[in-house]
Amino acid sequence: NMEHRAYDLEHQRDILQEKVLALQVRSRDDAKAAETAVARVRRVLKIAEAEKESEFLKRVEAEGVLGKLQVELDRMKAEEERVRKLCGDSGMPPVQLLGTVVGTLL
Repeated sequence: NMEHRAYDLEHQRDILQEKVLALQVRSRDDAKAAETAVARVRRVLKIAEAEKESEFLKRVEAEGVLGKLQVELDRMKAEEERVRKLCGDSGMPPVQLLGTVVGTLL
């Protein structure tokens, strides 16, 4: 009877060792899967950060272009205002400036 109990204990111990080994293998596999997932997320974040930086640079460039366009628009408006003041209500420049005006158009 004691031998039978000893055999049962050994058998139970063997079963527990197999279960522990299986749990260790599963745990190791889960850890590898988690590491792979973390690496994938890091790559995605790095790509997203690069895209974000690229978008920022595009926005800065667009703002620069808009600024230059605004300066040109302001210059054109000032020139239009200068011509309007020069021509007065008639829309024609004074006779003494006709030669200069025609000269600038040619």
